Amino acid sequence: MRQLFWLTIALASGVASTAWPVDAQAQVASASLDNGIGMGNGIGMGNGIGMGNGIGMGNGPGTTQVYQGTAPTSVRLEGTRFRRLLPAGAAVLTACTTSGYSRDCGWASDGLGTCTPGQAVRVSAGSCLDATVAGGAMSAPSGSASPTYATPTAVLRVCAGAAACTYATALATAVSCPVGPSPGAVATFTCPSGGAYNVLAGTWTPTADRVVIDAVASTGTYPQRLSAAEVLGLRFYVSTTPGDTAVAPGDADALELKFASYIDGVASAASLSSCVGANGPSSYTADCGWRAAHVVGCVKGRATTVGVGVNGLGAVSGADPMLRICSGAAACLWSAALAGNDNYGAGTGAQVTFTCPASGVATVMTARKASGTLLSKYTITPEAAITVAGALVREPHLVQAIDPDVALYRAVVSSAPATATGLPAAGGTLCDAAGTAHGYLGSLTTGSWGRRDFVSPVPFTDWAYYTRDDARLTLTCGNGALLKCDRIFDPWRSPRHEDQRAACVRMVRADYCGTGEPHTIDGVPIEVDWGTWDPAMLTDPDFEAVWTPRGAHCVASSKVLALIAAGRRPGAASVSCPTIPSGSYGGWAPNPPPECTASTAPASNWLWNQVY
Repeated sequence: MRQLFWLTIALASGVASTAWPVDAQAQVASASLDNGIGMGNGIGMGNGIGMGNGIGMGNGPGTTQVYQGTAPTSVRLEGTRFRRLLPAGAAVLTACTTSGYSRDCGWASDGLGTCTPGQAVRVSAGSCLDATVAGGAMSAPSGSASPTYATPTAVLRVCAGAAACTYATALATAVSCPVGPSPGAVATFTCPSGGAYNVLAGTWTPTADRVVIDAVASTGTYPQRLSAAEVLGLRFYVSTTPGDTAVAPGDADALELKFASYIDGVASAASLSSCVGANGPSSYTADCGWRAAHVVGCVKGRATTVGVGVNGLGAVSGADPMLRICSGAAACLWSAALAGNDNYGAGTGAQVTFTCPASGVATVMTARKASGTLLSKYTITPEAAITVAGALVREPHLVQAIDPDVALYRAVVSSAPATATGLPAAGGTLCDAAGTAHGYLGSLTTGSWGRRDFVSPVPFTDWAYYTRDDARLTLTCGNGALLKCDRIFDPWRSPRHEDQRAACVRMVRADYCGTGEPHTIDGVPIEVDWGTWDPAMLTDPDFEAVWTPRGAHCVASSKVLALIAAGRRPGAASVSCPTIPSGSYGGWAPNPPPECTASTAPASNWLWNQVY
């Protein structure tokens, strides 16, 4: 597989040999994760609060930080969207070591579903007998950079209504066999009179391995996602007191977070339909032939500029671009538009300046102006800018592409104690740096990234260590590595995808050593490959490195040195890797990482990249 996107791999200048330069401030720089391309996992809000870096979601023992309005709730991310779960507390949801499908402990709530009473429903996670049955399961051990992926013996239990059930009261129970074209569990049951059911999932023997069970239903709706109104009603609470995990609404040290906007695609509209008898709209006031593929975050009442093909903003090919701006996450007719433009100034680019609406979100519609010639494929990628001291300042990450796999959120502080520090300025979001307000949008992913200290075989610290935890979420911001990699690898689909995303984050940030320190700037094209390794890649002058979830497995030192010589690393400092025996951490021996050779054989969850 191959993906091309715009990032940078670069190191410090001033190096004349293959030895890597040394940065005495490596840990200081990487502790804040704010040099180069940041993680994009929210902002540090002072007093020990790491926003977005592992907020409990209420579906684990003793966690009550998430509320629906004023009531505690349990939710889980299904990709980047919230799935409704059973509340914690039922005996069957408590941990145990008992094996088998008839046990009444050690289960996890997988989701709630609806169906037509009396109808036959099949819930499946793959099947031993029929490869066409949907769903599946995959497991992998935790803590390994090169794990062995396997199909676990998955078990499913279907319960009536919205309460956990015992084996004796279940509508159906199923267990998979570990053989066949698509091993997995299948449970068939009759939809209960209330038209509602829930699914419990697990493995034959509870395990500490990473397990993803993808259960789907043959009819009705499963799993149920939270509606937009329910998402906007969620409240998250974190404490300004270090180490306080028992925070609740009303506590003097409680900081309340919410989503002010939820963007899950743009509905069909008349302006998105084809133009009759023409290959595009004839002007920016025409109401046909538009695309609504981008949204922009902004600050209410602030003048915001969006452009493409002019003033260094955006990119366009094969088109005379036009722009239209609509309030909120929706396409609009010209009569309701905030702004529109074609042929800005004397050029063929487009640029508009508009007042940010109260929602802090606007849809950026794009179109190729009609012409009398046969047209080929085209791309229009807009960018935003704000005016500072009378000059336009490019803000490339305010505009976000609408992705069917990635819901976007405008996450804000809704209330805070007077002692809270490090918050964004008024009108800002949790993706804005402390004291600033730009309106960056973000998304969500499970797990957390943070410091982990290693003492053996030698002491060193990884400042961006990923911890998988389905009961915690991280806010992934549009200007960070996490959201960029989530758009490529869908880490929620399997442990392999999860590990590829972890390797991608190391690659995006040029975190060669796996210590969390980036060596990168934004804006240089990089191409990432995975899947089938071709040794001919080693002779490609643009090839740079092979990446694991723990950092670089090996590098092309000539390419790294060329990047150093090109000055693509801001500043003069760089980093050397800690000396770690081969195989003890990530399967490589850094200081420096070895040269990629003909014997290089990437594992199935590794990536490799080229830099242009």
